[in-house]
Amino acid sequence: MSANCDRSNRRNTSSLSNLGASRKFPKKSNTNSSGQKKSRSAAKRNESAEKPAKDSNSKSTSNYKRTDKPRFNAKDSKRPDRRSARSKERTNSSDRSSGQSTRSYSKEKSDKPRSSQQRTTGKFDIPRRFQGDQPRRERDQRARGNAPIIDQDVNGDELGEELTSELNSLPTGLTITVAQHLVMAQRYLEINPELALIHANHAKELVGRFPIVREICGIANYVNGKWQEALNEFRAVKRMSTADHLIPMMADCERGLGRPTRAIELLDQNSHLTGVVQIEAAIVKSGARTDLKQLEAALVALKIPALAGFPADLTSYARLCFAYAKALMAMGRDDEAQVWFRKADASDPAATLASEYLSNAENAVYLDDLDAS
Repeated sequence: MSANCDRSNRRNTSSLSNLGASRKFPKKSNTNSSGQKKSRSAAKRNESAEKPAKDSNSKSTSNYKRTDKPRFNAKDSKRPDRRSARSKERTNSSDRSSGQSTRSYSKEKSDKPRSSQQRTTGKFDIPRRFQGDQPRRERDQRARGNAPIIDQDVNGDELGEELTSELNSLPTGLTITVAQHLVMAQRYLEINPELALIHANHAKELVGRFPIVREICGIANYVNGKWQEALNEFRAVKRMSTADHLIPMMADCERGLGRPTRAIELLDQNSHLTGVVQIEAAIVKSGARTDLKQLEAALVALKIPALAGFPADLTSYARLCFAYAKALMAMGRDDEAQVWFRKADASDPAATLASEYLSNAENAVYLDDLDAS
């Protein structure tokens, strides 16, 4: 039985050998033309010669010749430094072995402010909000360097708690500095208006987004007769807060700019004013009517309830009586005007020039008196 199995196996293997023999593959001859047997190295050389030449553009690894020579010779040339400029500065500025900085802190390099040409050359040198303008820090340093002198007795508390509380969001040192300049502006508003305007403008350069600072700056421009600048400041305050007490001064600025009609329109739009603000608005409206040669309308504009008496503020009442007397004089009613001049002088002699009109009337010499003598 085992013999039969061996025969069958031999039969199968022989069939497989016959199957391979039936396929005829070209067999490479291992002999040369002279009949001698080729060596293995010679056969390889012949195979490489028989292969088609590759394209010159294609990279071949067979032609690469390895050499022991390094790409960069440390003695002949330096290896290129591909680090960024910032990393180079860090390496140069600090000694990593000792941990101590070797940077030279000279005023010429570190403390000198950058010029406008240097700021605009780089794309990421300065924040985008400062492109084309000086940074806020440099502007503040320049403003503080040109600061006007503050009197020694001014400490900023004279501004009052109500006004100082609006500056509480600032740093402590800056709050004191701004308050001192605002106090100086208020102190010299009547004595030296130009100096008051310098202090007010300096406070505006330091902190220009506070209503109290813009209001005092506008009043300083108003006193100096700079109507357009004052009007701009008052409008800025009006956008920041509901400042109805500035409406009469805004209308008066329109008068100063030669636009009495706009002044009247502005006051008519804000007819809800009361108290002292109503008195000031009536005086400005009367002056605008006088500019338009409307004398009757100017007198009517002053006839408000406060004309009968306003004990809450005698200074404002004195100004109202003085304006009413001037309107009567413009209409030729001098006798009635003298009565109102006396009322103004009795209420507050320092508020108006009513005493001058009274003295001129008493010292006046009439032609009838000369004829009688």
